[in-house]
Amino acid sequence: MHAPRRPLAVSAFWTLFALPWPGCTSSAPLVVIPPARPPEALLVCADEPAPPAAAAATAEDVGLYLVDLQQAGDDCRRKLAAVRRLAADSARGGR
Repeated sequence: MHAPRRPLAVSAFWTLFALPWPGCTSSAPLVVIPPARPPEALLVCADEPAPPAAAAATAEDVGLYLVDLQQAGDDCRRKLAAVRRLAADSARGGR
Protein backbone atom coordinates (compact mmCIF):
# COMPACT_ATOMS: atom_id res chain seq x y z
CA MET A 1 0.00 0.00 0.00
CA HIS A 2 1.11 3.48 -0.80
CA ALA A 3 0.71 6.46 1.50
CA PRO A 4 -1.75 9.05 0.23
CA ARG A 5 -0.10 11.90 -1.60
CA ARG A 6 -0.26 15.37 -0.13
CA PRO A 7 -1.54 18.07 -2.36
CA LEU A 8 1.23 20.06 -4.01
CA ALA A 9 0.03 23.31 -2.42
CA VAL A 10 0.50 21.96 1.13
CA SER A 11 3.99 20.65 0.34
CA ALA A 12 4.99 23.95 -1.24
CA PHE A 13 3.66 25.86 1.80
CA TRP A 14 5.79 23.90 4.26
CA THR A 15 8.84 24.17 2.02
CA LEU A 16 8.53 27.94 1.87
CA PHE A 17 7.72 28.20 5.59
CA ALA A 18 10.88 26.29 6.51
CA LEU A 19 13.15 28.61 4.50
CA PRO A 20 14.69 31.55 6.37
CA TRP A 21 12.96 34.80 5.62
CA PRO A 22 15.50 37.52 4.81
CA GLY A 23 13.09 40.28 5.86
CA CYS A 24 13.02 38.94 9.41
CA THR A 25 16.74 38.92 10.02
CA SER A 26 19.25 41.67 10.56
CA SER A 27 22.09 42.02 8.11
CA ALA A 28 24.48 43.42 10.72
CA PRO A 29 25.00 42.07 14.23
CA LEU A 30 23.85 44.27 17.08
CA VAL A 31 26.84 45.59 19.00
CA VAL A 32 26.17 47.10 22.42
CA ILE A 33 28.95 49.20 23.89
CA PRO A 34 28.55 50.03 27.56
CA PRO A 35 28.99 53.67 28.53
CA ALA A 36 32.54 54.64 29.36
CA ARG A 37 33.25 54.97 33.07
CA PRO A 38 35.54 57.86 33.93
CA PRO A 39 38.81 56.94 35.63
CA GLU A 40 38.47 56.79 39.41
CA ALA A 41 40.99 59.64 39.81
CA LEU A 42 38.52 61.98 38.06
CA LEU A 43 35.71 61.06 40.44
CA VAL A 44 37.42 62.19 43.64
CA CYS A 45 38.17 65.84 44.39
CA ALA A 46 40.84 67.18 46.70
CA ASP A 47 39.60 67.65 50.24
CA GLU A 48 38.56 71.10 51.30
CA PRO A 49 41.15 72.42 53.74
CA ALA A 50 40.20 73.00 57.35
CA PRO A 51 39.95 76.68 58.27
CA PRO A 52 42.59 78.02 60.63
CA ALA A 53 41.71 78.27 64.31
CA ALA A 54 39.98 81.62 64.75
CA ALA A 55 41.67 82.59 68.01
CA ALA A 56 45.24 82.03 66.85
CA ALA A 57 44.88 82.74 63.11
CA THR A 58 47.30 85.20 61.60
CA ALA A 59 46.91 86.99 58.30
CA GLU A 60 49.39 84.48 56.85
CA ASP A 61 47.28 81.54 58.10
CA VAL A 62 44.17 82.98 56.51
CA GLY A 63 46.03 83.70 53.26
CA LEU A 64 47.41 80.15 53.06
CA TYR A 65 43.95 78.78 53.83
CA LEU A 66 42.45 80.80 50.97
CA VAL A 67 45.16 79.57 48.57
CA ASP A 68 44.53 75.94 49.61
CA LEU A 69 40.77 76.44 49.29
CA GLN A 70 41.19 77.87 45.78
CA GLN A 71 43.44 74.95 44.77
CA ALA A 72 40.93 72.38 46.05
CA GLY A 73 38.16 74.07 44.04
CA ASP A 74 40.35 74.24 40.96
CA ASP A 75 41.12 70.52 41.30
CA CYS A 76 37.40 69.72 41.19
CA ARG A 77 36.72 72.09 38.28
CA ARG A 78 39.50 70.49 36.19
CA LYS A 79 38.27 66.98 36.97
CA LEU A 80 34.66 67.88 36.22
CA ALA A 81 35.74 69.37 32.88
CA ALA A 82 37.59 66.12 32.05
CA VAL A 83 34.50 64.04 32.91
CA ARG A 84 32.36 66.33 30.71
CA ARG A 85 34.80 65.81 27.81
CA LEU A 86 34.61 62.02 28.29
CA ALA A 87 30.82 62.16 28.33
CA ALA A 88 30.74 64.28 25.17
CA ASP A 89 33.17 61.91 23.42
CA SER A 90 31.06 58.93 24.48
CA ALA A 91 27.90 60.58 23.18
CA ARG A 92 29.57 61.14 19.80
CA GLY A 93 30.62 57.53 19.55
CA GLY A 94 33.98 57.58 21.33
CA ARG A 95 37.42 58.06 19.96
